[in-house]
Amino acid sequence: MNTPAPFRTPSPGDKPIIAVCGATGIQGGSVVKHLLRDGRFSVRALTRKPTSFRAKELVRSGATVVEADFANITSLYNAFEGCYGAFGITDYYEAFDEEGQHGINIIDAAKATKLKHLVMSTVPLVDVLKDTPACKYKYQTHVYLAKSGVPYTAFAAAFYYSNIFLFDIFSKGANGNWVMKFPFPHNIPIPSVSPEDLGAFVLTILTDSSEWIGKTTWLCNELISLREYVEAFTEITGFTVKVYDECTREQFLALKDEPDVLGIWPV
Repeated sequence: MNTPAPFRTPSPGDKPIIAVCGATGIQGGSVVKHLLRDGRFSVRALTRKPTSFRAKELVRSGATVVEADFANITSLYNAFEGCYGAFGITDYYEAFDEEGQHGINIIDAAKATKLKHLVMSTVPLVDVLKDTPACKYKYQTHVYLAKSGVPYTAFAAAFYYSNIFLFDIFSKGANGNWVMKFPFPHNIPIPSVSPEDLGAFVLTILTDSSEWIGKTTWLCNELISLREYVEAFTEITGFTVKVYDECTREQFLALKDEPDVLGIWPV
């Protein structure tokens, strides 16, 4: 592995460039926002659709938008050329069986262009993840990354606070009453994070490369149970929430091979 050059605060016009994969997505968008707000890096925002509304918003915010496709490694070579580092991410629910190759392409492009630091959104190397549908390709990517020789930091984002609405864990019934329905032990703390904060973590990693290269970390704001989610929701909104579908830990772990989003929870 190459020894990383120490990060230094650049002089005006001499900012190191960070390429941000998935720049119009949740994680990539947060990374772009925090890097631009901090001001020590120039941001090269990667997207397959450089003329989209979101891409144009990135240009207005100060990023340089570059067209790149994770399935096209040449486009990644071009996007990474001249950069100090990159933020990498893949999406199982968009790529499915191609996700693993997307991760490999990002890593190979980082190596070919001699990036000083690749920060990769992935999963930890825990055996239970090897065959979990939504995690197995990220697991394979992490294994490949660790052997690649690329100076890297791998991180796993905790459960997003906002997921309780995205997956209809919390929903408003036809009668106007709120309900929570999810087969998970309601008293067990869940590592949780605001997706808006992910870019702040990545910024910290990139500005302290010597401390973070070669490491894997979880990005988490707090541990909070579903019961505490309900209490917070009621405190803020004033609405009472009816709770359904509580299960035991053993019943929940049996869901790990389900092909839908439940499959990511037992990790």
